[in-house]
Amino acid sequence: MQRNEASADDALREVRRALRAVGRVPRVISSIVALVMLAASSVPVMADRDMTGLIVVGVPSVISVMLAFRVRAALGEDDVLLITGYVRSSRIALREVHAFVDVPYAGWWNGFAGSDGWTNFGLRMLEIELRGGRAASLPESICSGRRTTSIADLLNSWADERSPLNRRAAVED
Repeated sequence: MQRNEASADDALREVRRALRAVGRVPRVISSIVALVMLAASSVPVMADRDMTGLIVVGVPSVISVMLAFRVRAALGEDDVLLITGYVRSSRIALREVHAFVDVPYAGWWNGFAGSDGWTNFGLRMLEIELRGGRAASLPESICSGRRTTSIADLLNSWADERSPLNRRAAVED
């Protein structure tokens, strides 16, 4: 019994460690865009001391970076996956999930063009297939291909272990 609890704790720790990667890509992209925008808008400020360009371009860029630090994913003790995006949060009960799927990113950063073409830079996101047959995309889970595949595999194995269907099967054995 203690061995199963220890392996469950290790698996939970591994899932939580993998979920830390969610949010890194938006932070990097937002920071690069903000630096470019601030540099471009500072040229007119230096030329004629007009702060309008810096305010109009710089403030939204800085706000974008600040919002990017909200993007994260966490697995709660109650088997609920919480994914926080720029402005919305999604709470997903693992017992309702049939599968986590790794799909090409389709979101704001690439104009919602869900392909693996040059506009996507190999970025991927999670999509959830719910037990009722519905599916939902989670563009806030944007990561590199390897990380997203790893996260999907870990979440699928964790959800399978914790599934009420599996618990019933274990009790019947």
